[in-house]
Amino acid sequence: MNPESADGRGPDIETCEKTETLGALETLEALEALEARILRLESDHAYHQAALAAYDEQFYRYEQRISRLEETFGRIVSAMKELADAKQGPLPPGERPPHY
Repeated sequence: MNPESADGRGPDIETCEKTETLGALETLEALEALEARILRLESDHAYHQAALAAYDEQFYRYEQRISRLEETFGRIVSAMKELADAKQGPLPPGERPPHY
């Protein structure tokens, strides 16, 4: 709806200019709000990328540590089996171990 001039001959130029100015201000405010939102999202994204990189590094270190612990555990189990076999000696065929 176009505002009419006081004499009823058509749109009032002054009113149209004010409306256009208000529309431009609203558009500018909307653009500024969008820009602020984009900056906040970019900042959040950068933070999450840095955190993910740190978690990846930590995960890699834990994976290496677990591998070393598994190797060590395997060596300990093997050593214990060898000690148990050396202590008991082989059982004669058909004889059950004492704990059986």
